[in-house]
Amino acid sequence: GDGYSNLTFSNSITVGSGGVITNLASIFVGSCEKAHDNFLVVTNGGRIHTGSMTCGHTTGGTRNTIWVGGVDPVTGSASLLALVSGANMIIGSGVSATNNVLWVEEGGIVSGIATLTVGNATDASSNLVTVTSSGLLGAKSVVVGNGTNNVNIIGISSQSTLECATLTVNAGVGNAITNSNGIYQFTSATPGVTNNNGAGAITLNNGVISFRRVRGADVYGNQTGSLTNITFSGNNAFRLNGATNSTTLPQSYLFTANAAPVYAGLEMYNGNTVYTNGSVTIAPSGWLSISNTVATFWGAVTNNGTMTLVDSSVTFKNGLVLGSGSTLNWTTNSSIVVNGTASLPASATLNVSPSQQPGEVVTLLTSTEPVSGTAANWTVNLKGFRVAKINGNKQLILHESSTGFVIVVR
Repeated sequence: GDGYSNLTFSNSITVGSGGVITNLASIFVGSCEKAHDNFLVVTNGGRIHTGSMTCGHTTGGTRNTIWVGGVDPVTGSASLLALVSGANMIIGSGVSATNNVLWVEEGGIVSGIATLTVGNATDASSNLVTVTSSGLLGAKSVVVGNGTNNVNIIGISSQSTLECATLTVNAGVGNAITNSNGIYQFTSATPGVTNNNGAGAITLNNGVISFRRVRGADVYGNQTGSLTNITFSGNNAFRLNGATNSTTLPQSYLFTANAAPVYAGLEMYNGNTVYTNGSVTIAPSGWLSISNTVATFWGAVTNNGTMTLVDSSVTFKNGLVLGSGSTLNWTTNSSIVVNGTASLPASATLNVSPSQQPGEVVTLLTSTEPVSGTAANWTVNLKGFRVAKINGNKQLILHESSTGFVIVVR
């Protein structure tokens, strides 16, 4: 989009089907005065590695777009726009640069940004960053507006992720970061969230506060720390993504729905995850989700809601109580070990998948102490044909009977 002043531009570059552009010092989409309607598209596994990047670079630049999304159908590679050497990205850089867009969607990753700024200059307004449909946008620092412009917005939705260490929204009518059913993922145990634009300028609705590869994340950080600058609504989750929570601050927590900013769910994802220094109680309306991780709970855990295990092993160091009416979603390549007493209710729901060959032992839970309670009235939902043998003591297992499948505690 380079050229002479006051001319109209409509240029387009597409990097796709495994194409790669690399070793660039910088990229400008809409570089000269009043340059508009220029497009950079990275799709179908295409990749760009660059230094700094600007969309709507100079005075009057408008409707310039960077779009990243799509997976290569052959290799399965995501489309990637990576900034290297700690470079910056600006959407709406020039004076009166308006309606410039960064769009990241499914199969798209934009990462390696030092500082992402949306609306950088005087009257640089109505610039937009959208991350949707499981897209990922990662920057060390995110800044929206500069106090002299308006309606610059970052919108996160549909299980997409904005990853950063700090978030800042500056004054200006309509400058905002909105998040509906998406993820704020922090790379610091003490993220900096600054709202200079009044209540509601940074929001989270039915989404996730995630901490990736950090130690000491505070589950109460959205009630006493900088996360209080986020306006919470709906039912949100606290996620440890290859991370641990605080070992020094009180961490006993009741996860319950319809009580924002209180979290409705606890999620332990990826790598090794540890919840320490407190008990965990899942209300009937809450959930505990454990996925692709080796998880450890040092405090007592009581599940009265829904507990889901996917490709994970989890150890409860101080006992496990499954409340009456609770639900356990369990996959056969997961395991539960309880150090202490495992307390089981008379009635609960167990959803087991995937299907398994007849005669295979299905061990759902093992305990170092006697298992208390009875599970005779559990509802068992099976995916496919399943037969299980009774095998050993202190185990919760599936057993075939004349009336169908029941839970047997031995």
